[in-house]
Amino acid sequence: MFATLDLKQGIVPRTTNRDDGSGTTSRRRRSVVRRACDWCKLMRIKCDSHRPCSNCQQAGRECGMTGGKQFRSITEAVKEIDTLRAQVREFESTKKQLEDSKSESQSPASPSRRASLFDSYGSRPSASRNGVRVNSVLYGVASLPFFLKRMRDSVLKTRQRSQVDIEISTCASGARSPPEVIQAYLHKNYLPPAQEIHFLDLFWQSHYFSYPVLNEAHFRKEFKSLVDESNPGAPRKASPLVDIVLALCIQLGNFRLRQTSDPQADNGSLPEFPPLAGFQYYQRCQDAIDQTIDSPSITTVHCYIFSIVYLCEAGLLNRAQVVTGKAIMTSMMLGLHNEPPSTDSEPQQEVARRTWWSVYILDAKLSMEVGQPPMIDHSLPTCRLPSDSPETARWLAPHYPYDENCPTWLGFQTQTLRLLYAVRTARCEFYTKYDILVGDNSYDDFARNGNIREECARVLADQMKSLDVWTQQVPQGYYVLRKDAGRPFLTDRAPLDLSQNRDVLIHCQRQRLLLELQYHYYCMSLYRPFICFASTCEAPTPLSDSKAVASLNHAMALTSMIHSGLTLSSALFGLYDVFRWQKDALFTTIGYAYTFPVSHSTAGVRKTIEMAITNLALYCDTLPEAGPVVAVARTLADDVEAVISGFYSTSSWPSSVAPSRSRTPPNQRTTHGLPGPIDLPFTSGQDISMIPTTSPLSNGELLDFDFMLEPSHIHANWEAMDELWSSLVDPNGGPQVDPWSGTTMGGTTMGDLPMERSR
Repeated sequence: MFATLDLKQGIVPRTTNRDDGSGTTSRRRRSVVRRACDWCKLMRIKCDSHRPCSNCQQAGRECGMTGGKQFRSITEAVKEIDTLRAQVREFESTKKQLEDSKSESQSPASPSRRASLFDSYGSRPSASRNGVRVNSVLYGVASLPFFLKRMRDSVLKTRQRSQVDIEISTCASGARSPPEVIQAYLHKNYLPPAQEIHFLDLFWQSHYFSYPVLNEAHFRKEFKSLVDESNPGAPRKASPLVDIVLALCIQLGNFRLRQTSDPQADNGSLPEFPPLAGFQYYQRCQDAIDQTIDSPSITTVHCYIFSIVYLCEAGLLNRAQVVTGKAIMTSMMLGLHNEPPSTDSEPQQEVARRTWWSVYILDAKLSMEVGQPPMIDHSLPTCRLPSDSPETARWLAPHYPYDENCPTWLGFQTQTLRLLYAVRTARCEFYTKYDILVGDNSYDDFARNGNIREECARVLADQMKSLDVWTQQVPQGYYVLRKDAGRPFLTDRAPLDLSQNRDVLIHCQRQRLLLELQYHYYCMSLYRPFICFASTCEAPTPLSDSKAVASLNHAMALTSMIHSGLTLSSALFGLYDVFRWQKDALFTTIGYAYTFPVSHSTAGVRKTIEMAITNLALYCDTLPEAGPVVAVARTLADDVEAVISGFYSTSSWPSSVAPSRSRTPPNQRTTHGLPGPIDLPFTSGQDISMIPTTSPLSNGELLDFDFMLEPSHIHANWEAMDELWSSLVDPNGGPQVDPWSGTTMGGTTMGDLPMERSR
């Protein structure tokens, strides 16, 4: 109500005429808003009670009350915008530098070639069709069965008196479970809910880190509802997702390594197959999802993902490939490879992205195992990478501990994805060049033609730089700690620090080990084709031989890490992948020893073989295939020892061998700090007369091609060869150079990139 002030009479009310003729009126009461939205509060304008408010609707902006940090003035908001813009400019500059460095590192033979593996690799016969068949299954050039086939042929040809044979199907394939064993597991009883709850806890400590596609709270709620709907004392009501997760947990719980301090008594009973534990749950899951194939959902893909993991851990890789095909097709039917719709909530979008990338990871891993192209096209447009934000991590698994100063546990999957993408790209470029040079011919043309091998080695060396970039970008929170100031992702075999730390959970330690073990395994596999068991080429192959050394170095690093993980910690217990990686590393090391019986790495090779056999022997009571693999490896190791000892027993170089291609004396440095390539010839009367003995470059060194002489200028240097021979002491008395100790050979990440030591 308005009023006038009269100094004599005080305040006199002002009167106005109302429509009803009363003569006086009161002021209309204004509406009060309890809380303004964020934007109206910032702009200091009147808000209303509607959401969105009329101001935000008119301006077309998001209206809400976050309750978080608010700006007190427009000046503060402008400062924040300027800061964000500066960060964006910095990110764009970094991105441009990375793109420029990537374009500069491309092979000069194919600077802009980024074709998919289906177009450049899988469509040509030399990389995949000309492989080896094991039990009617085709394995490609990059697979372990193909490598074993080459080694077997070479040993049978050059070591006829030793009568050494390699059963490829025993050493290369996964667990060959007899049909009656599978049937026995199918008829096993289902566990009561109380025991199932006990096993479920293992899932959140193991496989969930690698494939975080489930919300823990939602999953536990579903499990509880299934138990409540079941009759008391009866098994839980079936659910495909719960069943496959339980199958993984039961498999992990029964997959225990033999401890030397706890020997198991032999009661004479038939051996079981612990990797098949929980198979009845797996099969019930498959029966359920097969009935919903006409109306799949994202849960169907989740069931496929964990089914693939279960089959891989059981060693049933052929079945895993079949299920992977189903997972890929179902994901594409649901459009998971595309960016999720904006109408979905942010957690739903993150789950969709992580589901697709989990399928991508499994496809890439299996393709590396069998040496075949991945089923997912490399050029297929996909959704963006998932987020590793703490908000997403808390939503998926709220019971995990968090530290704002450390990266979240979600990063283990993201880092694995980035690693596999770099490996897949390098592999694609390498086999593209391989197909161009080899064409429709067999692998023998690659092995016997030094020029082809050198050209392929140059392409691979360029592509492997992307893996070096990956190692530099991995956050320190995902590093495996070392003693003596050692650094991760190197091949110097620095001792691991696996001591118990209450601040580091055992499952976090496991994921750190798995991340670095995968890196060494993929590098070893990419370099392994250069251990080719061929006769000495007419042209020198120093760069190709350095790649063979790089494969050996990663095999040795992988073996050392697995040995520490199995003997000093329980972080690697129950993981079939570790056994498979160790098996690959063992036969890679043996193959290198047959190819290069005398080299700077001879002492390290011997120790690695013994350590790898020891690691595999720990699985003999758990994996049925471990015993035969160890037996074959022991036979080959004894034969390798005989080959090496045969070289040391010769007192001098024969005079009828080909001249050395080295310009500088052996074991001496050039003016560039690099050794020249050295041939270590031998007499035709020795047992391995067909095995090349070119000494490769030391780990971490690149050959200066400008410093090398042309082949026409190469002459015999018998004094240098005698000096080399005299420097190689009797192996039983101790080698002069012991690469295992790391005192004379520095470790590298790739085996041929000296710039990596700058990190």
